[in-house]
Amino acid sequence: MRTKELIAALQDADPSGEVEVCIDNQDIFFLSQEPGYHNGALERINSNSTDGIFSASILHPEWKLCIYTMSVMDAIEGDPDMPVNYGDIHIQNRYQAELEEFRTQVKSIRAEILKEKKS
Repeated sequence: MRTKELIAALQDADPSGEVEVCIDNQDIFFLSQEPGYHNGALERINSNSTDGIFSASILHPEWKLCIYTMSVMDAIEGDPDMPVNYGDIHIQNRYQAELEEFRTQVKSIRAEILKEKKS
């Protein structure tokens, strides 16, 4: 998909421009235009509304726009004391224990690394 096709699809899906955007439920952290060879070959699925998926391509374009995501766990890994706001009690009940356990693991690993550096 080219940039102009992505923009058109986003505007078609959300004409107001107010709906949250995610990739696999993760926030879009930043975009970066990269040389086509960066991070491996581009995998493109070729499709249209008539035939659906009709072929695939693996190529090195001159340039590609990379979309980078960040999950809440990625952010906690960077800052284990980062506050997390839950949308409602149901979301909190579903995710809080898992995230707190992950925080504990990150802090433990960081403490081990600091201990090793001191010795």
